[in-house]
Amino acid sequence: MCTSVAIWAKMSGVVFGATQMDAIQWAAEHPDDVFTWRQIEIPVRRVVTMGTPRLEVYEEVRRKECKALFSLNENSAVDAESSGCSVAGGGQG
Repeated sequence: MCTSVAIWAKMSGVVFGATQMDAIQWAAEHPDDVFTWRQIEIPVRRVVTMGTPRLEVYEEVRRKECKALFSLNENSAVDAESSGCSVAGGGQG
């Protein structure tokens, strides 16, 4: 997720399910050249304390269900490569 953009847009808060550590763990367990799952390892609450307005943060909302969504990228990468499409990015940021 991009907390900095939420601050810049003057949103009142952010909600997320899967954590940054979930994404880092997934990337380590499922290496992939298409979806690299790059992370800037700064916790969301640290980013929030540095910005104005101060966002409300709701963490790990339906975490189990969100973590299950990571596996959808395995099929998406295969589908994109087989169709000749280029896929960039991936992961939370």
